[in-house]
Amino acid sequence: MRDFRAFFETKINDECKKSLDKLPKRHQDLLKDYKFKFESGVNLKDYPDSVGVIHLGNPDKKLVQIAAPWRHSREFAMLHEVGHRIFEKLMTSELKKKWTNLVKKIRPLIKKEDSVVGKQDDEEIFAHSYAQYYCHNKMSKFAHKELQNFIKNLP
Repeated sequence: MRDFRAFFETKINDECKKSLDKLPKRHQDLLKDYKFKFESGVNLKDYPDSVGVIHLGNPDKKLVQIAAPWRHSREFAMLHEVGHRIFEKLMTSELKKKWTNLVKKIRPLIKKEDSVVGKQDDEEIFAHSYAQYYCHNKMSKFAHKELQNFIKNLP
């Protein structure tokens, strides 16, 4: 009989695959060689200020690490990190310019209680919006229709 930890890890990997299967094929292809590592704890052991990290700069370390955040789902954290990969690889300079202009337009509409989001850079807001679009359980503070439409229409 398998122990609970093995069962739990299998279940998380199954759920991870379901989430990744929702992404467009082109986006999935960008993650082909990446491994996903899920950790216990609110923050990552090696990155105590983060709930997730994707290792983009090192071609030998294709890894996405996700903690068990308190305020949002692991799926959201995972898709947020995937959003950074999409931003890095699919966002042309023209798309980045369109995104920047859209964020400038939306930023004043972000509620005061979401001021942390309002102070983040364009890539971070992109990663939030990407996660919001594909996540099963949406987060209302990232529900900006124009940002979601942009994500929906990505190549």
